[in-house]
Amino acid sequence: MNNLEFKNNDELKNKKDKIRRLLKNKYKISYHFFNKEEWINSILPNGETTLLLMPPSVLRYDKSCRIVTASGVCNSSPGIHVVRYDLKDFKSHQIPYNIDYYHVWESLNKCPYNIFLTDSKEEFSELVLIEKIEVSQYDYHWAEEIPESIKNARPRK
Repeated sequence: MNNLEFKNNDELKNKKDKIRRLLKNKYKISYHFFNKEEWINSILPNGETTLLLMPPSVLRYDKSCRIVTASGVCNSSPGIHVVRYDLKDFKSHQIPYNIDYYHVWESLNKCPYNIFLTDSKEEFSELVLIEKIEVSQYDYHWAEEIPESIKNARPRK
């Protein structure tokens, strides 16, 4: 890697960090950037729910995780579901599973936060934005069973 590439990587990292802080402070959202090519190569091309054998590294993945699925652009709402089973959750809620949902902005031009990317559109064109959706915005965070669409997901080969 030459010094110019290293500098550009540092500059991009600094821009991503600056945008991350800005979005967190202004909109109170949690999000991560992820490589677009890796995203596209990990999901089924038809947009069907895909079992992720290796979830995006930017997401918290630990021993409480039971299954991670994703759906792509052909789906009306591309995203990632992380299903966890945690004994603490079961004791406090009497419901075994908790499902976190992350919306994936595959095109940053369509992202409502793209005003922060105006001077960096080309640099960010190779990335997707993964936004954690607040639990109050969907009605299946706590689940007695893993939903069929998640349970029946198949991996991309």
